[in-house]
Amino acid sequence: MTQDVFLALYPRLSDLRGGPAGLRTLIFTIAHARAVDSHRRRARTPISIEYDPSQDCRLTPSAEDQVLDNMRGGHALLENLPEDYRDVLALRIIAELSLENTARIMKKSPGAIKQLQRRALARLKESQQVPKGQGRL
Repeated sequence: MTQDVFLALYPRLSDLRGGPAGLRTLIFTIAHARAVDSHRRRARTPISIEYDPSQDCRLTPSAEDQVLDNMRGGHALLENLPEDYRDVLALRIIAELSLENTARIMKKSPGAIKQLQRRALARLKESQQVPKGQGRL
């Protein structure tokens, strides 16, 4: 902080009036302002506490764990599809690319991409169907 005071004082030396008493007043004014700024900055800074898992008393699982668990089921569904189906679903639904961009990436026509997407979604729907008389878990 002392360095900041002298760096702020240096450009003002050419405009200094009042001799040694004026210099002391200017140095005190700058130092006081820097000290107040430092105290205010420390008061606004939150206290940093290291995370200790043994002290974590939350009753619900973390949102990140829930999302990762849900994604595992989605990956399992996609693994059962042919590669073209997985690719088209990843590009069209997950990456939200247009038909034209997906067609360019997969080196197919937009019509072929539409057909692949329709077939992939139908295959996913079939894999989710439960035979009559059996309930979903």
